[in-house]
Amino acid sequence: MIYDYMTENYKMGNGIAEFGVPDWRDIREIRTYQYSNQYVSEALKGEVTGWFMNNIPAVFIASPTGSGKNYFIEQCIIPFVNICHGNILILSNRIALGRQEKKRLAKLYGREREIDKYTDDGLELLTELGNIFIYSYQKLAFFAQNPKSEEAQKIINKKFTFVICDECHFFYNDALFNPYTQICLDFMIKYLRDTIRIYMTATPDEIFGYIIGEEINFLYKNGWPRNVKELPVYQINADYGYIDVVTFQDDKELEEMVQDSGDEKWIIFVTKKEHGKRLLNQFSSRDMKAAFITSDSKKKEQEGHIAYVTLVERQSFEEKVLIATSVIDNGVNIKDKMVKNMVIFEHDQTRFLQMLGRIRVTDGQRIQLYIPRVHKKDVSLHLSQCVRDLRAFDKLMDNPLAFYREYIGQETDMIRIKGMYFWDQQGHVIPNYCFYNKLKLYDLQFWARIKKQMDEGCENAGLAEVCHWLGLTLEDVRSYHSEEKKTAEQELIDYMEASIGRVKKDEFSHEFSRLSVHAYGLRKEDKVRNPEYGLNIMKKVLKEHHLPYSIINKRDGWYIERTD
Repeated sequence: MIYDYMTENYKMGNGIAEFGVPDWRDIREIRTYQYSNQYVSEALKGEVTGWFMNNIPAVFIASPTGSGKNYFIEQCIIPFVNICHGNILILSNRIALGRQEKKRLAKLYGREREIDKYTDDGLELLTELGNIFIYSYQKLAFFAQNPKSEEAQKIINKKFTFVICDECHFFYNDALFNPYTQICLDFMIKYLRDTIRIYMTATPDEIFGYIIGEEINFLYKNGWPRNVKELPVYQINADYGYIDVVTFQDDKELEEMVQDSGDEKWIIFVTKKEHGKRLLNQFSSRDMKAAFITSDSKKKEQEGHIAYVTLVERQSFEEKVLIATSVIDNGVNIKDKMVKNMVIFEHDQTRFLQMLGRIRVTDGQRIQLYIPRVHKKDVSLHLSQCVRDLRAFDKLMDNPLAFYREYIGQETDMIRIKGMYFWDQQGHVIPNYCFYNKLKLYDLQFWARIKKQMDEGCENAGLAEVCHWLGLTLEDVRSYHSEEKKTAEQELIDYMEASIGRVKKDEFSHEFSRLSVHAYGLRKEDKVRNPEYGLNIMKKVLKEHHLPYSIINKRDGWYIERTD
């Protein structure tokens, strides 16, 4: 057995958050380069030649959504490959967005009209555009299982200058339901060893350490290129300054928020289809126009297909509320100034940040990000799920027959079998170590850490984790919860009551603004997270919320008076 997840201490909930997650930044065989608020092409345009000349086997690029990764490929890497008369392989998890991506690439060769000849289902058949080869990770899984097939041999024997692993968080992100993620990574490192592999993602925290480890292990076994002792990691830091975080209790409060938002649009990410359908019915019954898209929405005649096509083609949606599963957490961009509100029910860091990155903000645009409270009962359920999955994986490794008898064919959702393993053509069990490592190193520790903090009295432990991802603190978060909202409004009323008479302008403006935002949230016109309201705005706040006070500007200062 790899690890005993159910020791007595574990069952009692003690000591389970103690073993550390390896941070890729601490790996000695890498060199990290940090950049702030730059596009990828600006930061790395002078690096491509060096990778090629120095025969660097693997390059890692972490850059936020909207930082121009595709532009970097099209305007920096592909022109360099053309000068070298080489070839490039682009791997992507974005089958649904193949049309957009391939149309841009085809335009480089004057062949963009060819894309229109393909249906959505048949677009994956178009895999070559000049010296550019484009495959999905799903196709790579086929090559990994059938390395002697004609198509796989064509890729193996092709001399590629670069292999672009776009959205490389795929190897972990899909591992819980896709058993082939490990063999995809193995195939790439083993069979495409003579290329420069470029791993790109906006969410590197979980996956970079694992891929770097796999790359380094292979290099130590098979030899490092001459004069190469480190692998470069380029990190462009994300800026979430446009986000304002709000917490809420349940779907009833969510409905209230949507109803009170006027003509603003909402996008809501759910983790389960059943929840999405409930929300769709809930909004529709209140005459709020809503749509729900899932992975099935890619197909015609399926629920949400029109909304899905509109989203992909126009990067916007017509409804007031768009509800979605993670089907759009990669690659689909939303560019719509009317989208001012986002709700994310996801707790996984990678999927959460990918969902958040779907909205591409324009200058001055702010997004209200709504996050549901995490309850202790839910934390325990998630933690128990991780333990059951890891114990099942151990049994799979130790005694496949016992695993088969206990789990296969049973009508149970107790463990996530789907991503755990597959049978090869010889009847051998092939475990998915990406599945195992993601659960052990990240998911298990994430929920264990939150449980431990909650046991110690920190009710907002889950929210604190999200704030950490966004570079915020709990002080930056406001609450929509009905009781807390009433309390915050009462604090403002108490302050107004205590201020009756003459006040100091700067002091009053600062405190009024703080209490107003805490009670009612930011106004549509606010451009910063902590605004300082002037006299006219404060008067509007009082009027909008029917507070019985007025602020009078006299020669010798401001005066607060009651109006009732």
